[in-house]
Amino acid sequence: MNRREVVAEFYEILQGLRAKQGGFKLLATCHGKMGWPARGAYFFLEGGEFRSDGSTPRVVRIGTHAVSANSQTTLRTRLSQHRGSLKGSYSGGGSAASFIRDRDTAFGRVYVRRVRMMGIRDRPIAPRSPWQNGHVERLIGSVRRECLDHLVISGEAHLGRILKTYTAYYNEIDLTWPWIKKARSCRRSQTVGAIVTIPVLGGLHHQYVRV
Repeated sequence: MNRREVVAEFYEILQGLRAKQGGFKLLATCHGKMGWPARGAYFFLEGGEFRSDGSTPRVVRIGTHAVSANSQTTLRTRLSQHRGSLKGSYSGGGSAASFIRDRDTAFGRVYVRRVRMMGIRDRPIAPRSPWQNGHVERLIGSVRRECLDHLVISGEAHLGRILKTYTAYYNEIDLTWPWIKKARSCRRSQTVGAIVTIPVLGGLHHQYVRV
């Protein structure tokens, strides 16, 4: 079974669960008297996010509760944490009270005025402190572990070429991306021909194709 078939089967199961539960639930409507299961998994969907067919809601996040031994968490508690304040900015519950960002010049006065008009608190991180932004820190860590820590950089132009090549590999070739998330780049499955290895970044990574 290939990746497309696995994803298709997952969404078929999800549609069956949707029918069994009487439809999807808004976080804003969840309460403690809904007969929550003792343990299991839950799936998040977001308005306006669809699969490639343009009509099937796309899962944007998966969570679990009480699946490890001696866990004391409950589904109600976990969903309450995700939901946030019922008086938040979103109709389904939750709040966009603050936005953590770096100090890039792209975030100018116009941006600051706009987010304040939307009721969002602008929270720039401290100068030269990328670790204060979890998403940026994760990206920097991936680039270091999978690329720069293994190469000798001879200059700015060389660094640019290396990062451009790594970005193309990460977005179009790397198969370690969690299968349930939205694909970074779609490629047609290759089922015929001999498998050939193409080195990337001097053999640091590899692309496997059929010819």
